[in-house]
Amino acid sequence: MTRRLELFNRIHGHYKTTQEIQLLNTYRGMPISYPGKMLDLNEQNLTIKVHKHQAVCLELHRQTYIRLTHPPLIAAAVCGGEISRQVFVLSDLAFADPAIGNRKVIRVNPKSPLPVVLTNPRTQRKIASELIDISTAGLGVYGLSVSLADIRDFAKETAISARLILPEHQAAEKDTREIEIKGRVINLLPNQNQRRFRLGIQIDPNPQNQAVIAAYVSQRQVEIINEIRRLYNTLVQLS
Repeated sequence: MTRRLELFNRIHGHYKTTQEIQLLNTYRGMPISYPGKMLDLNEQNLTIKVHKHQAVCLELHRQTYIRLTHPPLIAAAVCGGEISRQVFVLSDLAFADPAIGNRKVIRVNPKSPLPVVLTNPRTQRKIASELIDISTAGLGVYGLSVSLADIRDFAKETAISARLILPEHQAAEKDTREIEIKGRVINLLPNQNQRRFRLGIQIDPNPQNQAVIAAYVSQRQVEIINEIRRLYNTLVQLS
């Protein structure tokens, strides 16, 4: 049996027993996952009805992941739909990377660029960077205007510290909290053309820092959902 036939038979079997599905997207780094319903299925396309927050992601990003009863997730492209009805037509269905959807903690993007100073305690080399995303377990940053020597000093498995300032309150970004995070580099993706790299950092456990980060992540979740709500109303008006 080919993978394509296996995929179709699995979706068809699910469609015949229950039309309920779970959708997964991300917005500003935060997982957006609501129940949906299969409306129609043929060999090329699947028509679904989704939650309005999910509809914003499908309309903007033109892709989604479908969770049936058992893993793995199914990747799909959006080839049509009506956001006002929250109905979309999916195509290019394929089994997704098994690692997708396995994240255990919520990670969010900052509302605006936040500076981070990275230090290698062994060599005392410092570099300026910008926060990409953050959770209580880790953070991603872009190193800015870095050299090959910087890349060597911040290689995978290197122990580092990261100093950053997080806004403490949703309505008042002037209220901030500076924290210093200890951790290690778990991945490094250099971009020599732009003379910078992307670092993934695993955070060492620290209850005080994790409480600050958790409060910031919670605050950003509220902001992100409010943004999605506003976007839904705007997209419906424009449709």
